Amino acid sequence: MYRSPLLLPVTFVVLAAVLLSAVVVLGCAPREPEPEVVVAHEGIPVDQEWAEEVRDVAVEEVPSENANIRSTELSPINSRTVEQLELHWQFDTEDKVTHQPIHDEGIVYFGDWSGHVYAVNAFDGTELWRIQLEDPREEWPWHGIAGTGAVDERYLYQASAEGQVWAIDKRSGEIVWRTRVTANPLAGVLGDLKVHDERLYVGLSSVEPLLHGEVAGIEPGFRGRVTCLDTESGEIEWELPLTEEPHDGATMWSSFSLDPNTNTLYFTTGHNYTGEASVTSDAMFAVDAETGNIRWVTQMTPHDTFTMKEHIGPAYAFAAGPQLFNADIDGQQRALVGAGQKSGAFWALDRVTGRVVWHNIVGYGGLLGGIFGEAGIGPNGIFVWSNNSFAPDVDPEQFGMNVAALDPTSGRPMWHRRNAQPAGLNSGAFLVNDLVLVASLDGHVRGYDSRNGETVWESPAHESIGSNLWVHRDMLLFGSGVPEAFGGTEASGAVYAYKLNE
Repeated sequence: MYRSPLLLPVTFVVLAAVLLSAVVVLGCAPREPEPEVVVAHEGIPVDQEWAEEVRDVAVEEVPSENANIRSTELSPINSRTVEQLELHWQFDTEDKVTHQPIHDEGIVYFGDWSGHVYAVNAFDGTELWRIQLEDPREEWPWHGIAGTGAVDERYLYQASAEGQVWAIDKRSGEIVWRTRVTANPLAGVLGDLKVHDERLYVGLSSVEPLLHGEVAGIEPGFRGRVTCLDTESGEIEWELPLTEEPHDGATMWSSFSLDPNTNTLYFTTGHNYTGEASVTSDAMFAVDAETGNIRWVTQMTPHDTFTMKEHIGPAYAFAAGPQLFNADIDGQQRALVGAGQKSGAFWALDRVTGRVVWHNIVGYGGLLGGIFGEAGIGPNGIFVWSNNSFAPDVDPEQFGMNVAALDPTSGRPMWHRRNAQPAGLNSGAFLVNDLVLVASLDGHVRGYDSRNGETVWESPAHESIGSNLWVHRDMLLFGSGVPEAFGGTEASGAVYAYKLNE
């Protein structure tokens, strides 16, 4: 049996939209822009007893895989050696790959939009096994395995845009269990899965806003949800609806972070679809990782409703998930959680109270504008990119993205590259030592010196890249294939492994 914790006492700290049309993009002036911020709704403050209880342990180190910081110092790849990266192997798939390749014990796992999941040898790219989990709804804007799975000691976990979750034996490829996590025929999983302490966390979203007005009879009504499953059985332990009737939307389609010191799960939400907007859309959540009980919610953009038929709000969803880091502010170590928004703003919040510590504008928002992937975060900076008013019907080459380095203590830019490379989609930055790697829809990965933002490397051309990048030791991994509807080249998919040729 599962329980829904949304009806328990909850804290909402709601902040208004960043009005990007009225501000200067960072880097055009010596100081950060100061967008208007209006308190739209302030609910019950965070539970002070809990906050005091965890305040000291919150600043303790969080493992990078839980912090979701997308960086490593355990690699020989850096701004000087990156020129030695060469294509080591290429694995062609049945369809597009927006799934980040997962490197685990010498095996690389990934899925594609045809519903296939693959395991290949990390050293030479030879296939170990493949399985098609289901036939996808190919008429949908996204389908099949469009998000990224997770692994633990025994299983590979995958989820589909059609709403099913699987546990798969990592070695044999055999299905261990399967669970349908939604009865809504237009809902499923687009974001990343998170596994921790024998629990699997899954965020649910829907194709309704893109089909509304495009397909007869589609009327939005799905409400976002985060579901926690037992990793051994696949049974649902708890479900957290992210908004309540009469509201809809507020879906979760990015990534999770988890602080084991305070047992807190963090995630972000998208906009509402129709009707009156709720106070939980375009927001960041902090919940008890064991029970799903809400600890706080902070909303960045109120009154945001959007479908392809009804363009009421700016569609400033969070396409990037929360990331955990510490910063020395006024001589005190602060535990922060940050995330980039489609408004073009990167936000840093106190991860115990949910209060905004700082925010800054990296680029201009839009349907596919703003920040569309996680930052690469290291001890000396937050490295993030943002599209500029990009839309599906324009050439990514004509709408360059900005790439910036932000000071973790204040959010002020340490450097900023305007129109650094063509627009991107869903592929977060990755920081490896002093090198910032960023992918684009033009199929190139580019590398920047983290100290000054100078371009130090550009990969050969591939098909459009819409997967996260990953670095494991001397290897760079990513997938390719993005539909034309999202600015891509509509090609079949592949996974690439670059390796240092020392």
